Amino acid sequence: ALYLVHWPVVALYRYHTGRALAPLEQLVLGAVMLLLAWLLHAGVERRFYSRAGDPGPAARLPDGRFALVVAGLVAVLAAPALHAWLGDGWGWRYPRQQLSAAAIEAGEQRRFLDSRSACNLRLGTDGACAGAAIQVLVLGNSHEVDGYNFLRAIYENDPEVALVLFGGTEKCGRLRVVAGTVRAQYPACTDRFAALMTPEVAQRFHVVAVSASNRAFSRIAEPFLVATRALRAYNPSLRVMTFGSYMKTRVPCARLINETGVSAACGRPENLDYFEADPASDR
Repeated sequence: ALYLVHWPVVALYRYHTGRALAPLEQLVLGAVMLLLAWLLHAGVERRFYSRAGDPGPAARLPDGRFALVVAGLVAVLAAPALHAWLGDGWGWRYPRQQLSAAAIEAGEQRRFLDSRSACNLRLGTDGACAGAAIQVLVLGNSHEVDGYNFLRAIYENDPEVALVLFGGTEKCGRLRVVAGTVRAQYPACTDRFAALMTPEVAQRFHVVAVSASNRAFSRIAEPFLVATRALRAYNPSLRVMTFGSYMKTRVPCARLINETGVSAACGRPENLDYFEADPASDR
């Protein structure tokens, strides 16, 4: 009886709420399952149970003793699951390894291993990629390297695809948009954007990949979107893609793990930020 009723209770409740079960909900649903199992046993199983072919009386435990045996078996089976639940998993399977600040920094620096040798407009090394059939410009600020790494993981070393970096804007200072042009705090960076937004650049590239913010259409990304519009005006066939996160943590996940000691902190609603369905409301 319990086998028949337990799954519909869980499935229907999860379908109604659309979320994982809280501990209190698990206890309440467990009680509901036991009640439904007893009703099914008393109202159906016992009423229609047939003893045809029964060889005769057999040794059976007294009801009280049987209940104790069942309770003991339940406790034995539940103990490992309870231990894992209370301990945030089994330590021998998933050892809790908190990362040091140096290890986190080393991991972050590995982001730049591939991009350091990439073709780069700012460094003037883009000519080495001019022979590829498909030219992709990766445009952005400090997130530019993330877009590059993503695309490189897809295309790897495909000789037909050239991934060319704009060169980022880490040394540009504050960026602003004035009358359809991009102005930087430092004139050299303003000149870089002016050189970018030209017919020659627009005709060279087939794709522009904008990787400038965790939110693809936020104000931080506006200068790069303006530059992309200018390139599209010169070359209407230019394809455009944007990178952004539907969901991200408000602070680095590694920091949350180190502060709380559990990886579950990275998934708590108060630590998450979501991408809005309407890009205009994300500005």
